Amino acid sequence: MVSPNFKLSLWASQVALLGCFLLFGSGVVSFYYPNGTKIAAYSVVISTVLAPFLYPVEKLGCLLYVVNNYYIAALLCCGLAIYPFFLTPTVIGGVVLVLASIMYLVGAIRGEGKDDAKK
Repeated sequence: MVSPNFKLSLWASQVALLGCFLLFGSGVVSFYYPNGTKIAAYSVVISTVLAPFLYPVEKLGCLLYVVNNYYIAALLCCGLAIYPFFLTPTVIGGVVLVLASIMYLVGAIRGEGKDDAKK
């Protein structure tokens, strides 16, 4: 049973960031797979583009709206995690991104927000 004070969405960005690191590492390895170049390039590019949005940096300003709205973050993580499921090394990064999207969705349904971290 989850405590009412436990903010699941605050952990979701860290889990999604872990998924980005896993996608980057497995994407680099996937370049050596036969016919894996497209998925490898996709994994490296997506992890490189998505990581700054998930990293807790205030300098991004209005770009952080993407991850401040947890419904959008859940859809984004889940949508970007589909293509890595088609190559063995990148599957674990896709699974972690799907788990992060589930955590974002649960946090959004519970009404959690970024302001909860500052309290």
